[in-house]
Amino acid sequence: MKILHVIGSFDKKNGGVYSAITSITDMERSLGYTSDILSIKSDDQQYDSSFFNGQVNLFNRSFPYIFSPSKEAERWIELNVENYDLIVLHEVWAILAVRVASIAKKHEVKYIIWPHGSLDPFDLKKKSFLKKILGNIIIKGVTTNATAICCTSSIERDVLETYNDRKNVNISVLPLPIGFNAEGSRQRFRNKHNIPADTFVFLFLSRVDYKKGLDLFLHAYKRFVHTNNGLDVKLIIAGKGNRAYETYINRLIDEMQLSAYTYSAGFLSGTEKADAFAGSDCFILPSMNENYGISVIEALQSNLPVLISDNVYIWKDIVPVGGWVCKHNVDSISNSLNVIHHEFISKQIRMKDPAKVGESFKKDRLISLYSDFYDLVINKQEVIFS
Repeated sequence: MKILHVIGSFDKKNGGVYSAITSITDMERSLGYTSDILSIKSDDQQYDSSFFNGQVNLFNRSFPYIFSPSKEAERWIELNVENYDLIVLHEVWAILAVRVASIAKKHEVKYIIWPHGSLDPFDLKKKSFLKKILGNIIIKGVTTNATAICCTSSIERDVLETYNDRKNVNISVLPLPIGFNAEGSRQRFRNKHNIPADTFVFLFLSRVDYKKGLDLFLHAYKRFVHTNNGLDVKLIIAGKGNRAYETYINRLIDEMQLSAYTYSAGFLSGTEKADAFAGSDCFILPSMNENYGISVIEALQSNLPVLISDNVYIWKDIVPVGGWVCKHNVDSISNSLNVIHHEFISKQIRMKDPAKVGESFKKDRLISLYSDFYDLVINKQEVIFS
């Protein structure tokens, strides 16, 4: 089977969606399928071409240069769409995606949608008036004609906005396969960042963005540090973001007098990221919204327990064995920090088994689910998912 994945910007710098596409295409390769990419060229674009067993087709952007239009890409897909058994759209709020959906329908080539949170109520708040209009006029048709819409969790499925009667839309839950197998070194990480062996380390490893909850964590962390005076603890912030927001976070750290209890490690990848997981004691992500949470799963697969908010849609599959869940507010995070501290002191932490939870998200555990999904999509006239 030959599959074409369509995304406006196929670039490592986009983080989650790029990682999701590489994860999905790796699964397709394991199933014996060929996966091609269709995308638009961007400045300083970075991607791993060796990761794919097909081609990466890049085209120039065209007028009006926003919302990912490309006349070149449209001409190419008109000529090549019938070479594919299935089209996969990784966004809906883009001209390219809408045009590809229309062309696929005209040529009777099936397409599915991975919205990656873009049809989630949280994301729909952005430019909500425009999206409401376009949703009812344009996106309604895109979702109606899709063979299936793929969600990564049952919570995402339940909150999904399709702009039409959900009974007419096939929605399937397919967790993203994650296989973080890099073995990090606790000692190397701590030596590099001058962290004593006995210091308790909280790790924030994500984009430094307003929705990730880092500001709320700092307020809760201040309470925790001041309540447990003299506690040997450190928060490692591993990530980059908008310069203005990074400045705001740094100002909060100074104002709360937390400089001695925090350390900025910058963006980490590869061995450095593996070392950070190995060198920490608890991963934190009290996010405002996450339709999946790849870094959460990578932490679990590194045997690192996690503290996540109930806005991380996979939390029900993680707690209690993989860690703790909190609300997206200071009081709940603060209470969770006290619980975590008590469980480590009392050795109750031994009851956690993050690695076991992380195993359930690996490719070998999910491959039969994906195989059945593709078989239904391609070989059945009507696909019914729950």
